[in-house]
Amino acid sequence: GRSRPRDFYYEGRSEELCYYAEVGLLEVLEARELLVEVLGEVEDLLGDVEDLVLRRLADLDEAVDHHGVDELLLLELLADLEGHVDGAHGQKGRVSGRQTHVVQRHLGE
Repeated sequence: GRSRPRDFYYEGRSEELCYYAEVGLLEVLEARELLVEVLGEVEDLLGDVEDLVLRRLADLDEAVDHHGVDELLLLELLADLEGHVDGAHGQKGRVSGRQTHVVQRHLGE
């Protein structure tokens, strides 16, 4: 007769632990979803910055060499940041064809 209340107690605790495990899992999934949204926003922002930099580079006079070095460094940093964001999405980091074209143009290749 004594084992019955004890079994009921453990059964209740087990259900309670399952409930907290479910709640914890839902919180983790919600946090992951928010992280994916934030990374998507960062990726969009990097794309906008990349477009602005590439537009500016296209407008620059190629004779001004000392500006070209700073802008090439900025392009490399953008490509690196984009690679990190893409890596967080499970994609391979990349340098866009437009970046390659601008870099080659500034290097005179």
